[in-house]
Amino acid sequence: MKNKLKKIFSNISKGQKIKGGRVIKKGEPLAPSLTQMKLDKAGKRVVNALIAIADKGKFFGAEKKYTTEYKNKKSSGKALGKGRAQASKKTKPDLKLSGEMLQSLTHLISVRGLEIGWFNKAQTEKVIGNKDQGRFLFHKDKIPKEVKKILDEEVDGIIETGLKMATFKVIVGK
Repeated sequence: MKNKLKKIFSNISKGQKIKGGRVIKKGEPLAPSLTQMKLDKAGKRVVNALIAIADKGKFFGAEKKYTTEYKNKKSSGKALGKGRAQASKKTKPDLKLSGEMLQSLTHLISVRGLEIGWFNKAQTEKVIGNKDQGRFLFHKDKIPKEVKKILDEEVDGIIETGLKMATFKVIVGK
């Protein structure tokens, strides 16, 4: 701990700024912008909505039934094999056998904006396998109405905040 504090203080004395115990790179903002914070909130809401959709079995392709063999294995808790815990024993498709795929659904804020998806190769392969069978949470052309509603609300909030800030700046500038 002492060494870490010593390093932080030596960096401060060199004119560098510290955020959350780490040195901020030149040009990096000290705090996330209001838009980034709103995008982060939107991302969390969308991910939670998608997980809830999967839990309810309301995703695209949910009507496609499991094979009898898989249905029996899953309901008995033997679909993953010995020593692996199963998160769901539902016989209706729920995209949740081990729970790992849905737990790894996340969001990122990048230069392209808000990205929702799986950024883990193993889980992405599961997503592709489910999509190949016609079961998926979302696709570039298909977004659940619950998610569209959240995105509309959040985008409206970002635009409204931006307009308020622009208006405020104009008033201050006069």
